[in-house]
Amino acid sequence: MNVSNLLQLEDIVVTAVQGYGLHDIYKYSKGQQSVYIKHVFMPKLQEIVKPEITTEEIDFLRSLDSMYQYCYVLVYVKCKQTGRFDTAFFMDDGEAIKGTSKSDVSQRLADFQEIAKIIRNVLL
Repeated sequence: MNVSNLLQLEDIVVTAVQGYGLHDIYKYSKGQQSVYIKHVFMPKLQEIVKPEITTEEIDFLRSLDSMYQYCYVLVYVKCKQTGRFDTAFFMDDGEAIKGTSKSDVSQRLADFQEIAKIIRNVLL
């Protein structure tokens, strides 16, 4: 997956974090600032939204917390009408591990342009 093209973040350097049992985690950097984002795809939201995260990924998230770095989970949701993943929302690491309600998630769904703005203006 070429995340930089998907989110159209031409002014941000996107680097895949590889090894150690980690999957779909990317480091987004702009200047000296950076944030880690794990990408997850959910075809359907359950009543409790909890993305699948491996034990290695949980350990990685916790190690980032101990270094005052942040890792968010970006969950892409499939639209029933279009059949495509065209909305997404962010979860913080703790929320992704524990899960959150579908009603809470529904309020946070955003299109990709809004997600790109959040990465640029809020996370970096």
